[in-house]
Amino acid sequence: MKTFSFCGKRFEIILERLDGVVTDKPCLILPDGLAGDRKTLEALIHEALHACVYELEEKVVERTAHDVARFLWALNYRRRKDLGDDSERA
Repeated sequence: MKTFSFCGKRFEIILERLDGVVTDKPCLILPDGLAGDRKTLEALIHEALHACVYELEEKVVERTAHDVARFLWALNYRRRKDLGDDSERA
């Protein structure tokens, strides 16, 4: 099971081919077989923002995720093959 902490709260990362996953733990449900394109990067940032600050308005999350994804993409950041976890903190 993959997990990741956002703002001190641990989330289970669920890779799912089908919709409708129900869990009693905080989780991010992401599509299995994520692409390595900028649109996917933006979607991951979008969900991470929701995990960090759930109270943010959707429009703010959309705009912020879009801008951060463009910035990281321009710096040549790309997805690794595995999702990894946050145990490698610096």
